Amino acid sequence: MVAAADLEPILARLDEMGFAVIDSPDQRAWNFLLGDDAGHRIDLHVVVFETSGDGIYGPPENGESYPAAAFAGRGDLAGQQVHCMTAEFQIANRRGYALRDVDLHDIRVLRAAFGI
Repeated sequence: MVAAADLEPILARLDEMGFAVIDSPDQRAWNFLLGDDAGHRIDLHVVVFETSGDGIYGPPENGESYPAAAFAGRGDLAGQQVHCMTAEFQIANRRGYALRDVDLHDIRVLRAAFGI
């Protein structure tokens, strides 16, 4: 997840690193894929944070949001501490749609890494 307020500088930095948007049929302004020539992929999900800490995902009229508690995770990205979604929420959030191989892989990795 990326805060909408941080999107522009993040995209600028990723562009400097050789990442570009990869066109896909399900691409939306708030969810899109970036890739580089080495085959690395970043699946970006953009949220607008409310004062409550909840993250609005997509146009507000769609009614899609994530609860503030979902963002209680902490991670390490190249030695820098970052806020992120909890592993438990990421696993629980994979409900309501047919799971693809990549989803099943992500669930296995999260369970193994976090002992879930």
